[in-house]
Amino acid sequence: MSKPLASLAVLLAATLISAAAAPATQPAKANAAANSAATIPATQPATPDKIAAKVNSAEIMESRINSILEGARIPEAVRPAQRKLVLEELIKNELLTQILNEQTPAPAQAEIDNNMKAIRTQTEANGSGTLEDQLAKQGMAMADFQKQVGLRLRFKQWADTLVNEKDISQYFEGHKSEFDQVQASHILLQFPPDMDEKKKAELRAKAEEIRKEVVSGKDFAELAAKYSDCPSKQKGGDLGHFPRQGAMVEPFAAAAFALEVGQISPVVETQFGYHIIKVTDRKKGEDKKLPDVAMAIRTKLINQRIMQALDKKRGESKIEVY
Repeated sequence: MSKPLASLAVLLAATLISAAAAPATQPAKANAAANSAATIPATQPATPDKIAAKVNSAEIMESRINSILEGARIPEAVRPAQRKLVLEELIKNELLTQILNEQTPAPAQAEIDNNMKAIRTQTEANGSGTLEDQLAKQGMAMADFQKQVGLRLRFKQWADTLVNEKDISQYFEGHKSEFDQVQASHILLQFPPDMDEKKKAELRAKAEEIRKEVVSGKDFAELAAKYSDCPSKQKGGDLGHFPRQGAMVEPFAAAAFALEVGQISPVVETQFGYHIIKVTDRKKGEDKKLPDVAMAIRTKLINQRIMQALDKKRGESKIEVY
């Protein structure tokens, strides 16, 4: 039930390597198309096209959105909603690109060449064919990919200026409770793909009946093995230790952290289904040392400051959606 820590840093930077270094598979998530946005090339087939949006003078073309939806195999029935998500991610991506162009110098060609060489080596080492093979699968020209590598280098340079060691230390001292952890087990009744309101109500009723078995004193691990749809059923539903933020979807994390050791939650709904949660251990954040969490703090602060910069840029920009 963990959630992906998807940030614009990931969208703009990390996926540039993964797009070439890994086979073009799509995650079966509701936001799969949106998370694919940064890996789709600006170059489009020579077919009639129209502008979907403009960010200042930069155009986002309808064919680019369609390429993302088709690549993510989004069903026609949910494409209108997914299109909005994709377009929003592309707008954010363009805003960030403009920030980088304004605030960071272009990297030296030698630095781009070295990164291209490393990506090429990684791609071949992964058994994914050549870099050219992978780019061809995505319809991306080598020149476009080179530009994105240069943008990735700019992003890293810019991100490194957003947070310093003092920022990290001050955050750690003022937010130690954020590093509290709980260990929890759960029983998940997963929503079926064809769920409607009737099936949802039936699943909720089943979850309530299972919870009654739990609170009656039956062994939680045995019930998890019997009923749960989560792979953790093999371990009696145990999910290990996790922090309040960043590891689990919010309704699940909120419910788990509201429990004392040994307590059982009410039935909790998330986008995955219905959960029955049992907390089995707690660890205080006071026990954490700064080196243990410095990287996590740095990532969090960078993501916060990226979003602040994006909000500021958005406010200064002319964005037109057609």
